[in-house]
Amino acid sequence: MAEKSEVITLDAAPQDDERLRKMVQEKVKKNVALDKDWTVGGNLESIDHSIPALLLRKDGAWGAVRVDTSPVLNEVSGPGMDPGIALILIKPGETCRFYQSPSVRYFRYAS
Repeated sequence: MAEKSEVITLDAAPQDDERLRKMVQEKVKKNVALDKDWTVGGNLESIDHSIPALLLRKDGAWGAVRVDTSPVLNEVSGPGMDPGIALILIKPGETCRFYQSPSVRYFRYAS
């Protein structure tokens, strides 16, 4: 399991999905799979606890991803922001919620 919730900033260059999957797998100590497609999160939607991490497109739609941890993690996205991706790791038991409509890809526990 992830030891702590955290945000890792990645550059704007295209990312290697397999490298990202291995990075998350190392952090959460379980097998994970990365969704192929980007999706738009719904306002005030909480994500399922079967999702240990997600990617946020920084220059995507207006929105934010918030993890209720101590201190609170709040990553904002929107047109005009610097390009790049934020990898957000979510510690088990903590709540992750969307505000507005952020563009995200999910990592899910795999068997």
